[in-house]
Amino acid sequence: MVKLGDCCEVVSGGTPKREIGEYWDGSIYWVTPKDLSQLSSIYIDSTPERITDLGLKKSSATLLPKHSLLFSSRAPIGHLAITTTEMATNQGFKSLIPKSQADVKYLFFCLKYFRAELENLGNGATFKEVSKKVVENYQIPLPPLPIQKQIAAVLEKADTLRQQCQQMEQELNALAQSVFLEMFGDPVRNPKSWQKKSLSTVTDRIIDCPHTTPQWTADGITCLRTTNLTYGGWNFADHRFVDAEQYKERTSRSEIEPGDIILSREGTVGVAAIVDVGMKLCLGQRLVQVRPNVIKIHSEFLLYQLLFLLTPERLTQVMSGSTVKHLNMSDIRSLGVIVPPIEDQIQFKQVWTSIKSELIKTERQISSLDECFYSLMQRAFKGELDLTTNA
Repeated sequence: MVKLGDCCEVVSGGTPKREIGEYWDGSIYWVTPKDLSQLSSIYIDSTPERITDLGLKKSSATLLPKHSLLFSSRAPIGHLAITTTEMATNQGFKSLIPKSQADVKYLFFCLKYFRAELENLGNGATFKEVSKKVVENYQIPLPPLPIQKQIAAVLEKADTLRQQCQQMEQELNALAQSVFLEMFGDPVRNPKSWQKKSLSTVTDRIIDCPHTTPQWTADGITCLRTTNLTYGGWNFADHRFVDAEQYKERTSRSEIEPGDIILSREGTVGVAAIVDVGMKLCLGQRLVQVRPNVIKIHSEFLLYQLLFLLTPERLTQVMSGSTVKHLNMSDIRSLGVIVPPIEDQIQFKQVWTSIKSELIKTERQISSLDECFYSLMQRAFKGELDLTTNA
């Protein structure tokens, strides 16, 4: 077991002053935790924002070399990526520059595995943050460098298979979205002049999550987090549980039923999925429960309309008080949605059902690959992974 501070240099980031134009739009890539949230690989090679040499010099940002490991230390804790070129970060990172005895890809998967432990070490009233000292003192298993590289190769191959399957899931959801737009048009412009109503008038309930932090248990009832939501589907690779007493408390206003839509209002804003039959769940933080009135609007039709309306590029058009980082409950309730005749919605549902059958197969594959991947990580970092066979 080795402290991260003994096998890496731990580096904080910084933000140049926004009001000084000479600090921005330069040649140095500048990373925020949000930039890591949508990565489809373990690497990051560019960023939306760049800073100048002067901006770097006049701030607490540090230029990280190629093959550094970015680790977001707040909002949220635990996003990871390996740099493919020189980059700087904002203050939401405690990045790792590996020393000669540590392989950066091994460190990536190691911190991914121990993410929950590191998250629990965070402090802060408004939001949790992991300090530089905590990261430096955190101990990881560090086998000899050749073994690290073997472990990293096995885990990268397994992770790539997961990513490919998740890409298929995204493409199926994109197909459903394109069918929706072909049938009903853009809900914002409403070119087909469908009847338009506020979301609250076509739903039986819109309920915010409890504003308390769950106390996780080793097993029990699944407590949803924003990371469990994908674009129109679910990801339970990282389960969190609460006991029966907490479940009762967190569902005191409303139990979650099949057909309900669970919507993320913070973090990855606007991501949503429909609750399936047999799912027993309660809400963690930053989530909203939406129950469509089935006489007026179907769950499947409403889901894909919400997924379209609440993308970052459209959010400011439809919700004046909300931002790409946060949805206000009042704005959610007053959100204008198109309401075509039920027969048209049923027709969409029929198409969606055939797409859903393929999605279910893909989700099962993802679940199986996730289970395999996390099993491999557990064995790898307990020293139990057999590296004598061809992975």
